[in-house]
Parts: sequence; structure tokens; C-alpha cells
Amino acid sequence: MFFNSNIINIVNSTKWVLYLIHCPKYYLLETDMNIEKKVKQFISENFLINGDNTTLDSKASLLEKGIIDSTGVLELVSFIETEFKIKIEEDELIPENLDTIENIYNFISRKENS
Repeated sequence: MFFNSNIINIVNSTKWVLYLIHCPKYYLLETDMNIEKKVKQFISENFLINGDNTTLDSKASLLEKGIIDSTGVLELVSFIETEFKIKIEEDELIPENLDTIENIYNFISRKENS
């Protein structure tokens, strides 16, 4: 069982044993899905004409596909800073961080964990 190393015995009496299950991997998975979902929702609501984010490919360039332009990048940065409570420095405004949904997700994850 994968739970063995993640179970902490909190209370042990003659009749009851209370366990706290600590599974940070699954908490992170939920958080990770929320990051991508929030970013996709923001992009679809603010930059896609039909508002349908199901057509957004996580690896496709948002700039090359014409989904966002330079002004849109500034809106995206403002959203990320507000929504995820992180500060994006000027030298971090590069395609490796912000050009695809996958890059944005990885960037936010790195910032949140630092």
C-alpha cells in the first residue's frame, strides 16, 4: 500500500485509532490542474472570440497562433500576479515562461515553490 509511509497515527486509544493521511502529491495534482484551468479560462474569456478553451493546445504558441499580442501578454502578466500572488520580474517576461499554457504552468509552479 502506498499509504504506509504517509499515515501518521494521531490518537491511539483502546477502541479508536485516528489517522491523518498526508498525501502532498495528490494535493499538488489538484493545485496543478487548477493552475492550468484558471489560465485557460482567463485566456478563453479575454482573448478567444468564441470563448471555447477546449481548442487551446497547451503546447501551442499563444503569440504565433495570434491568440494574444504584446498588450495581451501584459494583461496575462497582471492576471497571473493577481490570481497566483506572485511577482513577475522584468527579466522573466520571456517566451520560455509565457508563450504557451504549458510554459505558463511551469513558470507559475516554479515561482510558487521558490
